[in-house]
Amino acid sequence: MISSCSGDDVLSDDDVLSDDDVSYTPTSWVSLGNCTFTEDFLTTFYNFSPLTYEVELQQNAAVSGHFRLVNPYGEAYPYNMEGDWDSSQDWYLEIHAEDPDGVYIPLQETGLDWGYGNVVVGSLAAYYMDSGYTLEQVKALGIAGTYADGQITFPYRSLVVHLPKYDDQYYYANYNTAFCITVPDTGQVDAMQNAVDE
Repeated sequence: MISSCSGDDVLSDDDVLSDDDVSYTPTSWVSLGNCTFTEDFLTTFYNFSPLTYEVELQQNAAVSGHFRLVNPYGEAYPYNMEGDWDSSQDWYLEIHAEDPDGVYIPLQETGLDWGYGNVVVGSLAAYYMDSGYTLEQVKALGIAGTYADGQITFPYRSLVVHLPKYDDQYYYANYNTAFCITVPDTGQVDAMQNAVDE
């Protein structure tokens, strides 16, 4: 069931983005193995605590700090039942942590649908950047995430979630300040990148 959300939970920006606003560039990815992921997007709408579970993490072969989770809202998500997600393709959660003090998550579909459409998640920093803000500006606002001591985390209410068949709003997420990705050792991939750069 959907929890009731107050008006304070809704982003005031009227610029709701469509899929046409998102562009993707083909690239190569290297698996880092499984990571520990604590999910704190869906807790905005559903009355359960953040969940921690394992999911595959990949790193961009050419860009250190550019990560993606593989099917984090698919079979690995503990609250899912068969048919809750689109299994016809892989769904990724991309995270830009090239700047460890300016981490952001582009708005993206998850492949998860509990009856309210394909759930869209992202970070408030990315939402602002899609509206014209620079990375330095969102860092100054204190809404960017951080990548430190092998963990990617975000401040309170600095993530967003959207259920397209519920309404057209984006809602704040990470109310528990629990979102966390524990990144495995990236040394081998970084060494490959350094060799290419040289």
